[in-house]
Amino acid sequence: VEAEMVLLRDSEVAHLISLGGWLRAFQISTEAVADNYSSERSRNLGRGDIVDYYIASLETLEPELQKKPFIQDLREGLEAMKPVLDVPEGKAFTLDEVKDLRDKARLLSLIVQENLPKK
Repeated sequence: VEAEMVLLRDSEVAHLISLGGWLRAFQISTEAVADNYSSERSRNLGRGDIVDYYIASLETLEPELQKKPFIQDLREGLEAMKPVLDVPEGKAFTLDEVKDLRDKARLLSLIVQENLPKK
């Protein structure tokens, strides 16, 4: 995957593809935890550092691209997830928090899928 992204020679598209992949994986993880909830399983979801990374990568996009509504929606969605995910390592989430994160990830994943360039 990394080699294919390098071949794209477009770091902006590569960042968006990476963000889409992480969002999809996070969505699947939160769905799995929500479907079979335990506080122990929920402890692996708290990764505010990843959200910080993607927020920072969106800020490096070309200014015209940053003005696009879907980029603004992605940034706002990630910013909304940040306080929930920015917790001490190993903190358990409630079932309601997991469901909220799942819903946010679904929405953001859909935004990415709908706006990536088509071949």
